[in-house]
Amino acid sequence: MSVLLALLLSGAGSARIESVGLATVDSRPAVTLQWSGAVRRVAIDRDTDGARISLEGAALGGTFSGASRLEWSWANLASALSTPAGASPGGVRIESGAEAVTLYVHLAPGAELDLRRDRTQLVVVMPRAGLPTSGPQMAASTPPPVREPDPQPTPAKTAVVGTPTPAPNAPAPSLPAPVPSQPIPTAVAAPVGELRVASLDPARLARSLFPVSAATVEPGGGVDRGRSQPASLEGAPDDVAYRKLFPAPAAAESVAGEPANPADDRGREPGLSLGFLTIKPALSIGYVSADVAVRSPEPAHDHFLQVRPTLTFETSLLDGRLVLDYQPVLRGFGSFEPVQSNSHLLGASLDLPLGTRAELRLTDRFATGVLETTEVDPGQEYFFDLGRFTRNAAGARARLELRSRVDLELASGLNRVRFDEPSGFFDYEARMLSAGLGIDLTPTLRGAMSYVYDWVPSPAQRPEAESQAHSAQLSLSGDLLPLLRGQLAVALRDQTSPNAPEGGQRFRGLTLAGTLTRELGKSSSLGLLLDRSTPVSGFEANGFYVTTSAQASLTAPLPLGLALNSGAGYHWNDYRTPAAELGRPRQDRIFGWYFGLRRPLSRWATLAATYRKDRRNSNLDEFDSVMEGLVLQLDVNFFPGR
Repeated sequence: MSVLLALLLSGAGSARIESVGLATVDSRPAVTLQWSGAVRRVAIDRDTDGARISLEGAALGGTFSGASRLEWSWANLASALSTPAGASPGGVRIESGAEAVTLYVHLAPGAELDLRRDRTQLVVVMPRAGLPTSGPQMAASTPPPVREPDPQPTPAKTAVVGTPTPAPNAPAPSLPAPVPSQPIPTAVAAPVGELRVASLDPARLARSLFPVSAATVEPGGGVDRGRSQPASLEGAPDDVAYRKLFPAPAAAESVAGEPANPADDRGREPGLSLGFLTIKPALSIGYVSADVAVRSPEPAHDHFLQVRPTLTFETSLLDGRLVLDYQPVLRGFGSFEPVQSNSHLLGASLDLPLGTRAELRLTDRFATGVLETTEVDPGQEYFFDLGRFTRNAAGARARLELRSRVDLELASGLNRVRFDEPSGFFDYEARMLSAGLGIDLTPTLRGAMSYVYDWVPSPAQRPEAESQAHSAQLSLSGDLLPLLRGQLAVALRDQTSPNAPEGGQRFRGLTLAGTLTRELGKSSSLGLLLDRSTPVSGFEANGFYVTTSAQASLTAPLPLGLALNSGAGYHWNDYRTPAAELGRPRQDRIFGWYFGLRRPLSRWATLAATYRKDRRNSNLDEFDSVMEGLVLQLDVNFFPGR
């Protein structure tokens, strides 16, 4: 494994909000936020209805057990602090977005906030007579400028949400209600201190659609393809044998060129604290009855047991956040050699603030196995004649603040694949460099313009796969529309493969990577994954092939405590050089779908059953195949949300 185990990119922010509290400062109500790590920037916007304060590069910490929204009414805030306030359905709301935690304060027109900040705390002091008294609809007016934060906040005794410490001169706020295992809608004007889970994290929902990884820094519009993660972190079937059945494209994991680490998603969940170290164990046990393509595209049916323990270690390092993740996949009782093989997935991510205007993100991802074919080839050309491989994906990303809301972004990546035994694919290495400008369009929406150069040095086994590519990329990530969140990257790509035959030496066109999640209601969402890229090819004389996919999923609650997880998608693989048998290029079309049900057995355990089917049609009959499988899975979380 690479010595960069403590390194590489992470999609999480460098700061974590550890507590939110109420206080009285100069006889005025105040809201306090305390964090660990380094907040990249505090942005303040004012409109006719109030103020919006965004802590950029921050996320709600583990204290909030996965909550993404907190809300107080003015009446409850005033009651808790014994301060006068008008009765209004408005108040204070805190929301955790894609790259920021935002505090919304509902105020009367013309009212001015007093903000006081130091290195780890923000105190928002309310105006003496500026609280709204007639509801959220206010007449338009030109507000005065918001007062700039003082260098040091006035010390204030704070009643922290989730602790029994009372606010000064006021009855103690109620403790947070236990967070249920399934999210419930946010209540309007929730009582002081009461938490409500607004929704599941859309990134985790997207990854649960098709729980696999793709192949990293694969040429494809500058998108890092190969962010590997253990399948089925939440809500998805644990069918590693069927990752090649209908795997997710690279868009399922990231479109910003930052390898995702599953430990980052679990970073906000409770765990076992041992001093400076937090440990989060989990266990998944599954029975798989599925078709497996071993040495030929013709599948053979097999049954096996699969055990997947997970250990995640999290700690602070140099004012940053270090996350280590290890997940072995142990299989037994299968009839075929690939099914009896074990896999090991290791990962690390480190977020480091560099002063007050820069940050560095490093990640490393190591995988070894046989069945996880999309670690090697995201486009699914490689789905039979399997062999044991070793893959290491490393990368780095730096951000430097140039001015308010504008950053310089620099990134690099390396993906190395090696086979330990003969197989239907080959060893290769892919590298990537990029530079661009990132722009915060809103506190919860970020855009970027980047130039990306990626290349594949000539593989000794297959010189046709050598390539160089230049891409101009535009990307968006965050809240694209109300209730619509996701990431989307589009690139204009120019790729050359000088050792491939005529007709397959060049690709000019658009590449795409995206994942979108639309919240439909209580615990329900609709997801869409999009991908278009040019992975290396091992078929005949092709240096690459063009893969395009669109996949949709639906997550919804059902009666009797059941939850639905279902999805379907279509996959196009198109080649550039004529196949020897046909006299024209090969074309594969893959249609797949799955239907799954999950039900909590307790706060600790969940049972799931999923059926999947995948049909591959090719203009070369030898590659036609139909695969199906049933997965029964028990997930155990040793530290469920409290």
